[in-house]
Amino acid sequence: MLQVVKIFKNIIFFLILIIVTNPAIANTADKSLPREYNVKFEKIMTCIFEISNKEKDIFQAGLTENGNFFFEEPFPLNKEFSSLSEKILFVKKGWWGKYELEIKDRKNNISKLIFDFENKTSELMNKNGKFKSKECL
Repeated sequence: MLQVVKIFKNIIFFLILIIVTNPAIANTADKSLPREYNVKFEKIMTCIFEISNKEKDIFQAGLTENGNFFFEEPFPLNKEFSSLSEKILFVKKGWWGKYELEIKDRKNNISKLIFDFENKTSELMNKNGKFKSKECL
């Protein structure tokens, strides 16, 4: 019995050693921690979409003072960005000052959000259809 306990302790020790020293596991652990951002917004908007009578979606986006787009976290325009929630985000400034955000989730579902900060409106296009925002604040 004493031999089994000793073997079990050695196995636990080696597992902990592997987790601590493996950079892939260490980076994953770091990425899952919440990040703090000191972000100052030029414009920010929260929009509510009524998908059905029972389902609503809320999205918040903004433009930062240093020219980044903010959706979940700040990132630059015209470059793909992998967010903490493991979504691939890409945003570009479209015609008439609207910002087009493409979101690819973990299941490769693609959604598109169009934000018009000047007129406080937004559109959502996803696999369920196309929706205009009910309200943007």
